[in-house]
Amino acid sequence: MSGFAAVRFVAAGSVGAQRWAAPVLFWAVGVGVTFVSGGGPLATLAQAAAWLFPTGAWLVVATTNTEDAGQAAVTATALGGPVRARLVKLAVAGTAAVLLAALSVGLAAAFAGGRITAAQCLFGATAVFACTIGGCALGLLCAHPVVDRPGWAVLVVLLTSLLELVVPHVPPVRAVVTILDSDRGSNRWNELAAVIGETVAASAALMAAALALGRRRS
Repeated sequence: MSGFAAVRFVAAGSVGAQRWAAPVLFWAVGVGVTFVSGGGPLATLAQAAAWLFPTGAWLVVATTNTEDAGQAAVTATALGGPVRARLVKLAVAGTAAVLLAALSVGLAAAFAGGRITAAQCLFGATAVFACTIGGCALGLLCAHPVVDRPGWAVLVVLLTSLLELVVPHVPPVRAVVTILDSDRGSNRWNELAAVIGETVAASAALMAAALALGRRRS
């Protein structure tokens, strides 16, 4: 099965199962509260980034756990193996998370009106996407077959997201929120670049660990 056909197959199954509804509702409530509460444009994007970290992780968990064990085995065979199947599911969920991130940035810019510059919007969008990617990597580690129970997986995602938010200097969430909340974000590209580098490295490590553990538990 070609890459596009595999993605379309997994996306159709995920949409039909409707497990995406809970994380999307979680995102909608969080972003809605963020925009209603007001604040500066960069502060709004910082809060959106904080909501998108668990949203991305939850979407990956929901997409990966759509099928029972028997169906997952059939899907893995059709897609060319369990590792490729998990990567395709990650790609589907990651695409959905990135679309929500883009929508969040667009809504933030629309609500801000003339109060946000193009440079600030680009800076905030970069931070939002960094948090989204980090969340998706966490979701792969928390999903089947590493964590078999969806309830436990979501609990781990939410607790990790809380720790990400409250522990100082932890990338990506707390570091991004600190940078954007300073209202000098557009002048702090060096700091954000360092956070993005740390996030990419941590995300790669999480995904490698998830795939390795998944092979052992499959």
